[in-house]
Amino acid sequence: MNKSISTLSSPEFINIHSVSPMISKCEIKVLYVGQNRNRSSISKEVAEQMAQTLPGCPIVGYYIENKEDFGDHGDQMIIDGEGVHFKKLTKPYGFVPLDAKVWFQDFEDIDEFGKSVVRKYLMTEGYLWSGQFEECRRVLEGGSPQSMELDEKTLKGYWSEDYNKGIDFFIINDATISKLCILGEDVEPCFEGASVTAPIVSS
Repeated sequence: MNKSISTLSSPEFINIHSVSPMISKCEIKVLYVGQNRNRSSISKEVAEQMAQTLPGCPIVGYYIENKEDFGDHGDQMIIDGEGVHFKKLTKPYGFVPLDAKVWFQDFEDIDEFGKSVVRKYLMTEGYLWSGQFEECRRVLEGGSPQSMELDEKTLKGYWSEDYNKGIDFFIINDATISKLCILGEDVEPCFEGASVTAPIVSS
C-alpha cells in the first residue's frame, strides 16, 4: 500500500469566504407547537430542546422517477428467507448547517375542519445539493411538504387524555430530530404547513 506520512512542517490553512455553487439555500418549517393530527403534542419548551438537534441534520427524500415527484418517508417492507425487515428508500439531498439560524414564527393555517388557525412553527434554514440533483429545483421553485423523523431511541413522553376532545395525545418530553424528509405534493405531512421552500424569511 502507498504511504503518506505527515512531515514536521506546519499545515497551511485556507480561509474560506464562500459556499459551493453546487448548493442552494432553503428554508424549512419543521413542526408547530401544540397538538397535531398524529395525536402527539409538543410544547414550545420541548420544541426548543429538540431544536438543539437540528444542526447537521440531513434533509432526505424519496424521489419517484415515473411520478416526477417525491413520495413519502420511503419505508419498504421486505419479506425473504431471512424474515421480515425494512429498508429506507430515501437518500440525502442536503443538510442543516452547523451554524443554522433557528427561530419560531407564527403562520395562519387551515386546519382539518377548514377553519383558520394561527400556529407557532419551529423554523430553520438548510442547503440542498441542487447542482447534483435536478429534482431539488422543484423544491426551490414551488416548495414541497416536509415531515421530520425522530430518533426512536431518544423519544420520551407519555399518553394523556384531552378531556375536551376525548382523545389521547402522546406528550413528547424529549426527542432527537434525526432527519427532515421532503414529501411529494400528494403526501400530507403530520404538521399541515410543514415545508421545504426557497428562503423567504431568512433571505
